[in-house]
Amino acid sequence: LAGFGLQTMGAQLLLQATSRSAELVAGFMLGPVAVATLRVANRCVDLLTQLAVVPFQQLALPLLARAQDDRALGRATYAKLSRLSALVIYPAFAGACVLAPTVLPLVFGEPWREAGRTMQLICLVAVALHFNVLLPAALGAAGHPGQALAWSAVQLLVGVPAVAAGAAYGILGLVAANIARAYLLLPLGFGLLWRSTGIGIGAVAGGVLRPLAAAVLMAGLVAAILAALTPVLPPWAVLFCGVTTGAVSYAALVLLLMQRELREHRGALPSWLQRRLGARFDHSR
Repeated sequence: LAGFGLQTMGAQLLLQATSRSAELVAGFMLGPVAVATLRVANRCVDLLTQLAVVPFQQLALPLLARAQDDRALGRATYAKLSRLSALVIYPAFAGACVLAPTVLPLVFGEPWREAGRTMQLICLVAVALHFNVLLPAALGAAGHPGQALAWSAVQLLVGVPAVAAGAAYGILGLVAANIARAYLLLPLGFGLLWRSTGIGIGAVAGGVLRPLAAAVLMAGLVAAILAALTPVLPPWAVLFCGVTTGAVSYAALVLLLMQRELREHRGALPSWLQRRLGARFDHSR
Protein backbone atom coordinates (compact mmCIF):
# COMPACT_ATOMS: atom_id res chain seq x y z
CA LEU A 1 0.00 0.00 0.00
CA ALA A 2 2.86 2.36 0.80
CA GLY A 3 4.44 1.70 -2.59
CA PHE A 4 1.08 2.22 -4.30
CA GLY A 5 0.62 5.57 -2.56
CA LEU A 6 4.14 6.75 -3.35
CA GLN A 7 3.84 5.83 -7.03
CA THR A 8 0.46 7.53 -7.31
CA MET A 9 1.77 10.65 -5.60
CA GLY A 10 4.86 10.57 -7.81
CA ALA A 11 2.71 10.43 -10.94
CA GLN A 12 0.72 13.45 -9.78
CA LEU A 13 3.88 15.39 -8.93
CA LEU A 14 5.40 14.67 -12.34
CA LEU A 15 2.23 15.86 -14.08
CA GLN A 16 2.37 19.06 -12.01
CA ALA A 17 6.03 19.49 -12.94
CA THR A 18 5.14 19.08 -16.61
CA SER A 19 2.48 21.77 -16.39
CA ARG A 20 4.89 24.15 -14.62
CA SER A 21 7.85 23.49 -16.92
CA ALA A 22 6.56 26.09 -19.38
CA GLU A 23 6.95 28.86 -16.79
CA LEU A 24 10.48 27.73 -15.98
CA VAL A 25 11.49 27.67 -19.64
CA ALA A 26 9.83 31.06 -20.21
CA GLY A 27 11.90 32.50 -17.37
CA PHE A 28 15.16 31.37 -18.97
CA MET A 29 14.32 32.11 -22.60
CA LEU A 30 11.67 34.85 -22.77
CA GLY A 31 12.16 37.08 -19.73
CA PRO A 32 10.08 38.29 -16.77
CA VAL A 33 7.23 39.84 -18.78
CA ALA A 34 6.53 36.54 -20.52
CA VAL A 35 6.70 34.70 -17.18
CA ALA A 36 4.19 37.10 -15.61
CA THR A 37 1.84 36.77 -18.57
CA LEU A 38 2.06 33.01 -18.55
CA ARG A 39 1.66 32.81 -14.78
CA VAL A 40 -1.54 34.87 -14.77
CA ALA A 41 -2.97 32.77 -17.59
CA ASN A 42 -1.95 29.54 -15.84
CA ARG A 43 -3.44 30.63 -12.52
CA CYS A 44 -6.77 31.33 -14.20
CA VAL A 45 -6.66 27.91 -15.86
CA ASP A 46 -5.73 26.38 -12.47
CA LEU A 47 -8.87 27.90 -10.95
CA LEU A 48 -10.92 26.46 -13.79
CA THR A 49 -9.24 23.08 -13.26
CA GLN A 50 -10.00 23.12 -9.54
CA LEU A 51 -13.68 23.69 -10.25
CA ALA A 52 -14.22 21.46 -13.29
CA VAL A 53 -11.52 18.77 -13.24
CA VAL A 54 -10.27 18.04 -9.72
CA PRO A 55 -13.63 16.72 -8.38
CA PHE A 56 -13.61 14.02 -11.07
CA GLN A 57 -9.93 13.34 -10.45
CA GLN A 58 -10.73 12.61 -6.81
CA LEU A 59 -13.74 10.49 -7.74
CA ALA A 60 -12.14 8.41 -10.49
CA LEU A 61 -9.81 6.15 -8.50
CA PRO A 62 -12.31 4.83 -5.92
CA LEU A 63 -15.00 4.30 -8.56
CA LEU A 64 -12.69 2.43 -10.93
CA ALA A 65 -11.15 0.43 -8.07
CA ARG A 66 -14.56 -1.15 -7.40
CA ALA A 67 -14.39 -2.75 -10.85
CA GLN A 68 -10.79 -3.95 -10.50
CA ASP A 69 -11.64 -7.65 -10.91
CA ASP A 70 -14.26 -7.24 -13.65
CA ARG A 71 -12.96 -5.83 -16.93
CA ALA A 72 -16.44 -5.47 -18.45
CA LEU A 73 -17.61 -3.49 -15.43
CA GLY A 74 -14.38 -1.49 -15.54
CA ARG A 75 -15.00 -0.52 -19.17
CA ALA A 76 -18.59 0.48 -18.41
CA THR A 77 -17.53 2.49 -15.34
CA TYR A 78 -14.77 4.24 -17.28
CA ALA A 79 -17.13 5.12 -20.13
CA LYS A 80 -19.74 6.51 -17.75
CA LEU A 81 -17.19 8.49 -15.75
CA SER A 82 -15.62 9.79 -18.96
CA ARG A 83 -19.00 10.93 -20.24
CA LEU A 84 -20.06 12.63 -17.00
CA SER A 85 -16.75 14.45 -16.60
CA ALA A 86 -16.79 15.51 -20.26
CA LEU A 87 -20.18 17.13 -19.73
CA VAL A 88 -18.54 19.52 -17.25
CA ILE A 89 -14.92 19.83 -18.42
CA TYR A 90 -15.50 20.53 -22.12
CA PRO A 91 -18.01 23.38 -21.80
CA ALA A 92 -15.97 24.94 -18.98
CA PHE A 93 -12.81 25.04 -21.09
CA ALA A 94 -14.60 25.89 -24.34
CA GLY A 95 -16.38 28.79 -22.69
CA ALA A 96 -13.17 30.01 -21.04
CA CYS A 97 -11.36 29.76 -24.36
CA VAL A 98 -13.82 32.13 -26.00
CA LEU A 99 -14.28 34.49 -23.05
CA ALA A 100 -10.69 34.79 -21.77
CA PRO A 101 -9.69 37.79 -23.96
CA THR A 102 -12.71 39.65 -22.57
CA VAL A 103 -12.51 38.48 -18.95
CA LEU A 104 -8.84 39.02 -18.10
CA PRO A 105 -8.56 42.66 -19.28
CA LEU A 106 -11.84 43.37 -17.49
CA VAL A 107 -10.62 41.82 -14.21
CA PHE A 108 -6.91 42.67 -14.22
CA GLY A 109 -6.76 45.66 -16.57
CA GLU A 110 -5.88 46.30 -20.18
CA PRO A 111 -2.13 45.50 -19.78
CA TRP A 112 -3.10 41.85 -19.22
CA ARG A 113 -4.88 41.38 -22.55
CA GLU A 114 -1.98 39.21 -23.73
CA ALA A 115 -2.60 36.92 -20.76
CA GLY A 116 -6.17 36.53 -22.01
CA ARG A 117 -4.96 35.41 -25.42
CA THR A 118 -2.48 33.05 -23.74
CA MET A 119 -5.22 31.55 -21.58
CA GLN A 120 -7.35 31.17 -24.69
CA LEU A 121 -4.67 29.00 -26.25
CA ILE A 122 -4.04 26.99 -23.07
CA CYS A 123 -7.72 26.05 -22.89
CA LEU A 124 -7.35 24.10 -26.14
CA VAL A 125 -5.65 21.34 -24.13
CA ALA A 126 -9.03 20.32 -22.65
CA VAL A 127 -9.39 16.96 -24.42
CA ALA A 128 -5.85 15.83 -23.58
CA LEU A 129 -6.25 17.09 -20.01
CA HIS A 130 -9.47 15.13 -19.65
CA PHE A 131 -7.75 11.93 -20.73
CA ASN A 132 -4.69 12.58 -18.55
CA VAL A 133 -6.96 12.92 -15.52
CA LEU A 134 -8.64 9.54 -16.06
CA LEU A 135 -5.65 7.52 -17.31
CA PRO A 136 -3.58 7.48 -14.07
CA ALA A 137 -6.73 6.67 -12.08
CA ALA A 138 -7.58 3.77 -14.39
CA LEU A 139 -4.03 2.40 -14.23
CA GLY A 140 -3.88 2.77 -10.45
CA ALA A 141 -7.28 1.12 -9.97
CA ALA A 142 -6.14 -1.80 -12.15
CA GLY A 143 -3.08 -2.31 -9.93
CA HIS A 144 -0.52 -0.65 -12.22
CA PRO A 145 0.52 2.58 -10.46
CA GLY A 146 4.06 2.11 -11.75
CA GLN A 147 2.80 2.48 -15.30
CA ALA A 148 0.98 5.67 -14.33
CA LEU A 149 4.29 6.93 -12.94
CA ALA A 150 6.11 5.99 -16.15
CA TRP A 151 3.43 7.72 -18.23
CA SER A 152 3.84 10.91 -16.20
CA ALA A 153 7.62 10.72 -16.56
CA VAL A 154 7.31 10.48 -20.36
CA GLN A 155 5.09 13.59 -20.31
CA LEU A 156 7.82 15.52 -18.47
CA LEU A 157 10.74 14.19 -20.54
CA VAL A 158 9.02 15.11 -23.80
CA GLY A 159 7.42 18.27 -22.47
CA VAL A 160 10.52 20.20 -21.43
CA PRO A 161 12.32 19.97 -24.82
CA ALA A 162 9.03 20.68 -26.60
CA VAL A 163 8.36 23.95 -24.77
CA ALA A 164 12.01 24.95 -25.13
CA ALA A 165 11.70 24.52 -28.90
CA GLY A 166 8.40 26.41 -28.97
CA ALA A 167 9.85 29.29 -26.94
CA ALA A 168 11.87 30.31 -30.02
CA TYR A 169 8.52 31.61 -31.39
CA GLY A 170 7.52 33.53 -28.29
CA ILE A 171 5.06 32.83 -25.52
CA LEU A 172 2.31 31.59 -27.83
CA GLY A 173 4.77 29.27 -29.55
CA LEU A 174 5.80 27.88 -26.18
CA VAL A 175 2.19 27.23 -25.18
CA ALA A 176 1.36 25.73 -28.57
CA ALA A 177 4.31 23.33 -28.29
CA ASN A 178 3.12 22.23 -24.85
CA ILE A 179 -0.37 21.55 -26.21
CA ALA A 180 1.06 19.66 -29.18
CA ARG A 181 3.05 17.47 -26.77
CA ALA A 182 -0.12 16.60 -24.87
CA TYR A 183 -1.99 15.52 -28.00
CA LEU A 184 0.91 13.75 -29.72
CA LEU A 185 1.36 11.50 -26.69
CA LEU A 186 -2.32 10.49 -26.57
CA PRO A 187 -1.88 7.40 -28.82
CA LEU A 188 0.80 6.12 -26.45
CA GLY A 189 -1.57 6.64 -23.55
CA PHE A 190 -4.42 4.87 -25.34
CA GLY A 191 -2.16 1.89 -25.99
CA LEU A 192 -1.05 1.77 -22.37
CA LEU A 193 -4.66 1.92 -21.19
CA TRP A 194 -5.68 -0.93 -23.49
CA ARG A 195 -2.82 -3.21 -22.51
CA SER A 196 -3.21 -2.63 -18.78
CA THR A 197 -6.98 -2.46 -18.32
CA GLY A 198 -8.69 -3.68 -21.50
CA ILE A 199 -10.32 -0.25 -21.92
CA GLY A 200 -10.17 0.58 -25.63
CA ILE A 201 -10.58 3.72 -27.68
CA GLY A 202 -14.31 2.98 -28.02
CA ALA A 203 -14.89 3.44 -24.29
CA VAL A 204 -12.97 6.71 -24.47
CA ALA A 205 -14.45 8.22 -27.63
CA GLY A 206 -17.97 6.95 -27.02
CA GLY A 207 -18.25 9.00 -23.87
CA VAL A 208 -16.79 12.28 -25.10
CA LEU A 209 -17.73 12.93 -28.73
CA ARG A 210 -21.20 14.34 -28.14
CA PRO A 211 -20.26 16.51 -25.13
CA LEU A 212 -17.30 17.75 -27.18
CA ALA A 213 -19.54 18.53 -30.15
CA ALA A 214 -21.99 20.40 -27.90
CA ALA A 215 -19.15 22.39 -26.31
CA VAL A 216 -17.62 23.33 -29.69
CA LEU A 217 -20.98 24.44 -31.09
CA MET A 218 -21.64 26.45 -27.94
CA ALA A 219 -18.23 28.12 -28.19
CA GLY A 220 -18.87 29.04 -31.83
CA LEU A 221 -22.19 30.66 -30.93
CA VAL A 222 -20.64 32.60 -28.03
CA ALA A 223 -17.80 33.77 -30.27
CA ALA A 224 -20.34 35.09 -32.77
CA ILE A 225 -22.22 36.92 -30.00
CA LEU A 226 -18.99 38.48 -28.71
CA ALA A 227 -17.96 39.61 -32.19
CA ALA A 228 -21.35 41.25 -32.73
CA LEU A 229 -21.64 42.94 -29.33
CA THR A 230 -18.05 44.01 -28.53
CA PRO A 231 -18.16 47.13 -30.77
CA VAL A 232 -21.43 48.39 -29.29
CA LEU A 233 -21.55 47.34 -25.60
CA PRO A 234 -19.21 47.79 -22.61
CA PRO A 235 -17.07 44.76 -21.70
CA TRP A 236 -19.14 43.77 -18.64
CA ALA A 237 -22.32 43.67 -20.74
CA VAL A 238 -20.58 41.67 -23.46
CA LEU A 239 -19.35 39.21 -20.82
CA PHE A 240 -22.84 38.85 -19.33
CA CYS A 241 -24.38 38.18 -22.73
CA GLY A 242 -21.63 35.70 -23.60
CA VAL A 243 -21.96 33.71 -20.37
CA THR A 244 -25.76 33.64 -20.62
CA THR A 245 -25.68 32.57 -24.25
CA GLY A 246 -23.16 29.84 -23.47
CA ALA A 247 -25.11 28.39 -20.56
CA VAL A 248 -28.45 28.35 -22.37
CA SER A 249 -27.10 27.09 -25.69
CA TYR A 250 -25.04 24.31 -24.10
CA ALA A 251 -28.01 23.07 -22.06
CA ALA A 252 -30.14 23.04 -25.22
CA LEU A 253 -27.48 21.21 -27.22
CA VAL A 254 -27.04 18.57 -24.51
CA LEU A 255 -30.81 17.99 -24.43
CA LEU A 256 -30.77 17.65 -28.21
CA LEU A 257 -27.69 15.47 -28.65
CA MET A 258 -27.64 13.33 -25.52
CA GLN A 259 -31.19 12.19 -24.78
CA ARG A 260 -30.19 8.55 -24.25
CA GLU A 261 -27.43 9.46 -21.81
CA LEU A 262 -29.69 11.82 -19.90
CA ARG A 263 -32.29 9.09 -19.62
CA GLU A 264 -29.67 6.82 -18.05
CA HIS A 265 -28.71 9.48 -15.50
CA ARG A 266 -32.15 10.92 -14.76
CA GLY A 267 -31.86 9.98 -11.09
CA ALA A 268 -28.92 12.34 -10.64
CA LEU A 269 -30.70 15.33 -12.21
CA PRO A 270 -32.87 17.99 -10.52
CA SER A 271 -36.49 16.90 -10.05
CA TRP A 272 -37.88 19.54 -12.42
CA LEU A 273 -35.54 18.40 -15.17
CA GLN A 274 -36.39 14.75 -14.50
CA ARG A 275 -40.07 15.54 -15.03
CA ARG A 276 -39.35 17.51 -18.20
CA LEU A 277 -37.14 14.77 -19.62
CA GLY A 278 -39.64 12.10 -18.64
CA ALA A 279 -42.40 13.86 -20.55
CA ARG A 280 -40.11 14.37 -23.52
CA PHE A 281 -39.03 10.73 -23.61
CA ASP A 282 -42.57 9.45 -23.19
CA HIS A 283 -43.72 11.68 -26.05
CA SER A 284 -40.85 10.44 -28.26
CA ARG A 285 -42.05 6.86 -27.84
